[in-house]
Amino acid sequence: MAEQVMARVRGGEKDGIKFFKGMSSRSAAQMKDDIEIMGPQRLSTIEEAQQKVVQAVRRLEQNEEIVIARAGG
Repeated sequence: MAEQVMARVRGGEKDGIKFFKGMSSRSAAQMKDDIEIMGPQRLSTIEEAQQKVVQAVRRLEQNEEIVIARAGG
């Protein structure tokens, strides 16, 4: 799962900035290093990774393990 998250974050700079703000500076630095080691990724790989992350988040929300704040709610 970590590889999918890294691929997704690497695919979108704006998303990556939001993602790293939710982490400790040490964890963010480590993940940024890991992303650099991965090198460029194909768009299809990034999109596939994004879908896996979304599915995992939806499953966690459905099992009431996390709560997702939505606009207007």
